[in-house]
Amino acid sequence: MKKVLLLMVGAALLLSLLAMGCGSSGDDPATTIDNAYKKSLDYKTVHEEYEMKIAIDGDASAIDESLAFLLPLDMTITGSADIDNSDKDDPKMQMSVSLEGLGDIIENAAAAGGSEEMEAVMGGGMFDTLFSNMEVRLVDRTLYLMMMGSWYEMDTQEMASQATGAPEDLDTSCAQDAMEEKLVPSAVLTDIEEIGDEDIDGESTRHFKAKVDIGKATDVMAEVARDCDQADAAGALEGGSSDLTEMFKTLDVEIWVDGDDNMRKLIVNMELDTAAFSGFEDTNMDADQAAALETMSISMTMTTTQSRFDEDVDIKAPEGALPFEDLFGNFMGMDSGFDDMDSGFDDIGTTTDDVDTGTGTGGDTGTIPETPTTTNPFST
Repeated sequence: MKKVLLLMVGAALLLSLLAMGCGSSGDDPATTIDNAYKKSLDYKTVHEEYEMKIAIDGDASAIDESLAFLLPLDMTITGSADIDNSDKDDPKMQMSVSLEGLGDIIENAAAAGGSEEMEAVMGGGMFDTLFSNMEVRLVDRTLYLMMMGSWYEMDTQEMASQATGAPEDLDTSCAQDAMEEKLVPSAVLTDIEEIGDEDIDGESTRHFKAKVDIGKATDVMAEVARDCDQADAAGALEGGSSDLTEMFKTLDVEIWVDGDDNMRKLIVNMELDTAAFSGFEDTNMDADQAAALETMSISMTMTTTQSRFDEDVDIKAPEGALPFEDLFGNFMGMDSGFDDMDSGFDDIGTTTDDVDTGTGTGGDTGTIPETPTTTNPFST
């Protein structure tokens, strides 16, 4: 599972690259994209509205009978964000999050578990209500989450240290600078096409389409890792480049840019090839589970719009935040009948050594990027 996690981190880095601007009427598309990407790195503040749709279909019972309730899954995440990058060493962010669709999974799980008590507690759309209107803030390298009417806090450096085993004072400025310099859009985008002119929120924009060459992007990320003395990460990226490429059936972008080189709207469309997961050398799956993966489909569409470039924002830490561990305590304190449900997850392609419990004593989950310091839509 370590290799799978590293590859998923690589995919997340690719998504962060896609959050770029482009413009400069008269420039050829590749030059336009690179110029606007560089401008996006210099935004002091920006406002974003986003929507992410995730669809997973297939027969989960073919993997394990107890997982039949998992699919199909249709989930939508919506919200808005204000990002303050005035101090790139200490970025600030405030974000609203609303999640729809998780409640269906929870209610199906309750029914599958056969616990009347669990069905009573989890039914009625409780989880959709629970995960709607959440808030997230990042201030002074501390992440705050408002959920169930209370604020909870965690130190982002400590969290990254526990997850990766890296020291809390690890200097990530080298990777940040190298990524901005080398992972430019024109180096990884292909089939760039200008569709025409369109109005977005009353602003005239140019509309572009392009595809992402994942192999090229992975090579550049490996080069960045080596330049920053991260030989293990570079080796993992180089060794997993073909696997990462095979993971995606499609990864396309659409971009709308105004006359001032600001990205006004971005759409990312992707479809994963689930059959590729069974081919990862350290994934433990039997023949039936691998065959079940081939029947599945995973697709995602993310739409982001940007506005209020370099306008003043006031982002402050909430008062009275509780330790993040208390949030898990509140969940565990819910008399929901979870103990009565045998999910069968322990048998799905993982071993005890592969699981990181978040306590710092679990297995190595690969490199998790530090909180982004750019104003890109996918940074949030």
